[in-house]
Amino acid sequence: MATYLETESGREGTRRTPWHAVFHRSRISPFIFVVDRAHTERVQRLLNEIGLPSWSSMTMFGNAYTVTPLLDGLVHRLRTYGLPPMPSGLRVIGHRPLRLLCYLLDLVSPTRRLAGGVAIPTRGELLAELAAQRAMPKERLASQAKLGIDVADANSMRRLVEQLLGPVGVKAGR
Repeated sequence: MATYLETESGREGTRRTPWHAVFHRSRISPFIFVVDRAHTERVQRLLNEIGLPSWSSMTMFGNAYTVTPLLDGLVHRLRTYGLPPMPSGLRVIGHRPLRLLCYLLDLVSPTRRLAGGVAIPTRGELLAELAAQRAMPKERLASQAKLGIDVADANSMRRLVEQLLGPVGVKAGR
C-alpha cells in the first residue's frame, strides 16, 4: 500500500506504509500482532490469495474461529459473542508470518529484530518457506491450524505461542 505525496522538487513520489500502521503489537506476547480493523479485510484477501487452507469452528451463541497456518505460526481470526475475555479480531502469531505478510502487502517491514526474535529472514527465504508449505500434505497443515481453534483468552493464546514457537515465545513475553 503506497501513499502519494508531494516531494520537495514538486514531483509526485510514493511512500510505503510502515508495518506498524497495519499490525499492532499485542500485550499478550511479543510474538502476537493484532491486525488493525481498517486493514482486516485486506489481510484476509491476501491470505485467500496465498492459497493455504484455513480451518474454522463455530457454535451457536459461541465464538467463531478461523485459523490459517502460515510458516511457523498462524493467522487467527476470532469472532466473539457476549462478553469475551479477548476481543474479536485478526491476529498474526509469529515473527516470520508477520514479516512475510509485510513483504506481500508491500509494507515497510521492521528493520530490526523483533522482541524475542533470533534473526531477520530475507524475502527470498520467506517466499521459499511459503512455497514449501504450499506443498505440504493437508493433514500436516491441519494439525498446525487446529492448535488455534478454541483459543479465546490471553492464557490460551500464550500456550498456543509456546506450542508453535517453543519456550522462547513465552519467556520473551514476560
